[in-house]
Amino acid sequence: MYHRNVKEKILLVGNLSSVAQSLAEEVLAAGFVAVSATTSDEALSVLAGEQVFGIVYEAGSPAVERVCATVRGNARYDAVPLIAFVTDVSEKVLGPVFAAGTDDYLPLGERGDLEDKLRELRESAAAGVATYTKARAVVADAERQRRVLYARTLRQASYDVHFALDEAEVASVLEKDPTVQLVLADADLPPSGSLDLLENVRAQGKERPIWIVSGPADRRAYLASRLAAQRHAAYHDSGGPPENLIYAVNTLSSAPAVSQRTSARLLHGVPSSFRVEGRTNVVWGATFNVSRGGVYLRTLTPPAFGAILRVRLEAPAGGRVVDLRAQVVWRKEFGARSGAPGPAGMGLQLAGCDPAELAEYEAGYDRLVAKTKE
Repeated sequence: MYHRNVKEKILLVGNLSSVAQSLAEEVLAAGFVAVSATTSDEALSVLAGEQVFGIVYEAGSPAVERVCATVRGNARYDAVPLIAFVTDVSEKVLGPVFAAGTDDYLPLGERGDLEDKLRELRESAAAGVATYTKARAVVADAERQRRVLYARTLRQASYDVHFALDEAEVASVLEKDPTVQLVLADADLPPSGSLDLLENVRAQGKERPIWIVSGPADRRAYLASRLAAQRHAAYHDSGGPPENLIYAVNTLSSAPAVSQRTSARLLHGVPSSFRVEGRTNVVWGATFNVSRGGVYLRTLTPPAFGAILRVRLEAPAGGRVVDLRAQVVWRKEFGARSGAPGPAGMGLQLAGCDPAELAEYEAGYDRLVAKTKE
């Protein structure tokens, strides 16, 4: 559970001078104090000396990359949300934003959005979030920042995380602790790479734990070809959003039940917006995965369970923007070890959509399915 007080701070990072006054007013209206930093040194100095509730930054600012790397490379900031202001709401811009460990975004210049977002975060933090441990995981990577970033993602999915720096340490943990259910290991884990270790474990007749091998996108084909020969194993793009590894874990964990679903959930991230039906206030988000009958939208501030929404998003695989009607059927609050696995957001079931809009979305989903089989 989080313990927040009324004077907590929001750190504003980057060259936000054109909107600094209005942002400070929104932060104050939400019950916080704004602290501004235009350079990475200034921002890191603030973080070294003060506790902050959240960090809001300008995407693309020279100060940002180092700050994001520091924050998401330190477990101390696991529960500190990162919110990006973007000048262009596009997949091209949001990809790097989420890959840096950012939790949500807002279009720069839309007054009132930040106040609403912070106010809802404050309320959910005061209420606290459910905490529980689902299973043990081993994160094996020689690069500290990636280890901590992955660990944050897994802790939010209710895993207890153990770090390892090389193959020998992974093997030792697996030998001593048979309850480990997940290994996430860098493809280049010293000394000879995690694939050799995986193949050795499977050669011993051990089909568990689930094994995720992370590596750069340009090695995907090679890594995937070797992983195809192993059960309960998958690839994760180390340059993509860290939450994508949870999608891989879920896919492996639920593999026996896939045939019982009406349609598969496919990883798919594009900008989206939504509003509660009957209201005018629009909230921005992004899809995390999609199925034929539903969408998982990532947002720090999901509406209440059962709410009926109007959702706008680009139909998958090059389709046009569609306007869909959907109901919130489950939601996940922001916070470590809370709710269902994946980033903060909500699961939506499509219901009562305009037939033409639904047909366009379904056609896009079918194209996406076909692309995954190529």
